[in-house]
Amino acid sequence: MRGRIAAPAALVATALAFVTTAAAQTSMRGAVSATAITGTVPAWSPNGNQIAFADLARSSWGVYVVGTNGSGQRLVVDIGRDPPKAISWSPNSARLAYDAFDPDDQLTDVFTIAATAGRPTKVTSGWAPSWGSQNKLLIIDRGADRGDDRTFVVNPDGSGEQELEPCSEFEFGGCFDGHPDWSADGKRVAFDTVMGAGSAVWTMNPDGTNRRIITPFFPAAAHPRWSPDGATILYEHFDIANPTGGDVSVMNADGNASHVVAKNGEFPDWSPDGKTIVFARAGTSGDSLYLVNADGSNERPLAAPSTPPPPAGKCVVPKVAGKTLAAAKALLTSAHCKSGKITQVKSKTVAKGRVVSSKPKAGTTAPAGTAVALAVSRGRK
Repeated sequence: MRGRIAAPAALVATALAFVTTAAAQTSMRGAVSATAITGTVPAWSPNGNQIAFADLARSSWGVYVVGTNGSGQRLVVDIGRDPPKAISWSPNSARLAYDAFDPDDQLTDVFTIAATAGRPTKVTSGWAPSWGSQNKLLIIDRGADRGDDRTFVVNPDGSGEQELEPCSEFEFGGCFDGHPDWSADGKRVAFDTVMGAGSAVWTMNPDGTNRRIITPFFPAAAHPRWSPDGATILYEHFDIANPTGGDVSVMNADGNASHVVAKNGEFPDWSPDGKTIVFARAGTSGDSLYLVNADGSNERPLAAPSTPPPPAGKCVVPKVAGKTLAAAKALLTSAHCKSGKITQVKSKTVAKGRVVSSKPKAGTTAPAGTAVALAVSRGRK
């Protein structure tokens, strides 16, 4: 319907800054454990039971869900070459909205899909969806006249799309809105906007009126998320002294009383009770997911529940389905097993390069050194 994404250079530079935080950050908080969950752009479900996120398996991105205790990770949908700008849950926690490049129309489009997986439904062109309590989607898409980035509202079935009132800079080069978020009551919208090398957080009414800037453009601020009670806003804040890495911060809804709750973090989101924050942090092996209390205490990785060590002299086949081949081999070694025959198989549900199944199956007890055959997905073809 409108043109594909061609982000301004400043936005690209900001995105690169988000992900190039490197090993020093991991060492500040302790190394990520072998079972830590890798991923980015996490989104907490409204019912509080699951966290959705994106992760890269070889050359293909996927949308995943996992329990808030790190258990039950599974792939919902393979979305292809590009990471999503955002993932958002429907108010009843039954569906997910996300953006992905669509090879059919050569655009970045917004889709919805059942959280239990299934066939995606295209909504419209655009990116960075936010699903509000009134069952409306906020999205960012190209303005039809200037090709700039503007905020739209649309129904989940793609009907009733409306452009919000554009920014005051519309006549002087256009708007560069991003990362919109509904307040829980649906009465306010938070978003960020890029200007040159800076980025600021704004709020506005649902029709685009009453735009108010609540952070300066320098140091940059981005990715705002309303607290469940609407009193505060969670966001990424960049310190002038550390321009290559953002911090997870919280401020009052008017922009005052900002404070850092987690260093070197990105893409934060609230739990529905407002007590916990999930965010991503870049490390030597990619982004990983973390949790922290709303007051900044008790930071910890979101990790799969640990399993007891296998009995001495026994191979207890670990659960390797959904893991990369390298991760599966490491788990087998730690369980006193070894990798056996590896077979490439077609799979519609498991991302390319991820383990589909093992033989013997997970939980089987065998003599130490038993070879475990692995079936690895080669994708849909």
